[in-house]
Amino acid sequence: MARQEIRPLRRGWTTGACAAAGARAAFTALLSGRFPDPVRVRLPRGRAANFGLALAELGEGRARAGILKDAGDDPDVTHGALIVAEIERVAAKGARAIGLPDNPTNLKLPSYHSPYWEPVWSTLEETNLTAVMHFGSGGFPPQTAPEAPFAVMITLMGTTSMAAATELVFSPVFHKHPNLKVAFSEGGVGWMPYLVERADYVWRKHKFYQNIHPTVAPSELFRRNISGCFIEDEVGMAMRHEIGIDNITWECDYPHSDSFWPKSRARAEEMLAGVPDEEAAKIVELNTRRWYAFPEAGFKSCMADSGWRPNDGNPPDYDYDEVMAGHGGVGIEAFMNKMEEQKAQKA
Repeated sequence: MARQEIRPLRRGWTTGACAAAGARAAFTALLSGRFPDPVRVRLPRGRAANFGLALAELGEGRARAGILKDAGDDPDVTHGALIVAEIERVAAKGARAIGLPDNPTNLKLPSYHSPYWEPVWSTLEETNLTAVMHFGSGGFPPQTAPEAPFAVMITLMGTTSMAAATELVFSPVFHKHPNLKVAFSEGGVGWMPYLVERADYVWRKHKFYQNIHPTVAPSELFRRNISGCFIEDEVGMAMRHEIGIDNITWECDYPHSDSFWPKSRARAEEMLAGVPDEEAAKIVELNTRRWYAFPEAGFKSCMADSGWRPNDGNPPDYDYDEVMAGHGGVGIEAFMNKMEEQKAQKA
């Protein structure tokens, strides 16, 4: 049997060390008018470390500096504290959503399968802000021939939404955060029925040996926690009931070249001509109000935390970690090692 490589845990930083670096950077900026980046601080036992600035604001008589805490491979609840503070700040100002990359690993960030993002998901649930993932925000679609026209890339942009949705429904995210709202922006919706069906097929056949939840199907998570939007999508409108009427929103995409502006409304009317008025109203308006917590009776001042939540604000019905601890699934590395072991035995 192939032995798994044991590597030491990646070193992280304490909240105190990050706070000290931020304070030093702000103080230096007040004195000199410039932020040191990276900022170097001395640590106990004669050690020193460099911290890159994630926030630097200098005004008249004030300076604000921030370090994005990296707790390493043993993260605590303050891991990623800077982005959490920013979510809370914009929520207090009445924001309804924040943008997140659809594939963070392309940006050299940990994946959504990791605990790195736990404070972010928890804060989004608490504030009821929607996580918006625009297609391509985590990198371009799969590479094609270098001679291919730009039209090929434009056609394939929605595949980044497909990949992100698949990763999320097979990850711990929605199991641990049932009130989290993820809205895929501009990726269309016609692909959703096939992807959900395929994910359920895979789940039914492979859940017994993989580290995926053994009793909750991907389709349950998708329909509860994910919405999509489209500019024009005839297939999506024909299959709207397979997608879920409440999970579909419309956009005009002004001023991009994919837009029909200034005839966006006319094009929407063409696509929705065969859709009952009640369903059309949801697609072009009411679903957006619901997913982004805008009041239905006009535009009045209110906070996002007063709006609808996918699980009605209730906590998870099960402890995901406890379920998975008793499940026989294994990670991909252990699975591949087992396959190699079986090959060796047959040789």
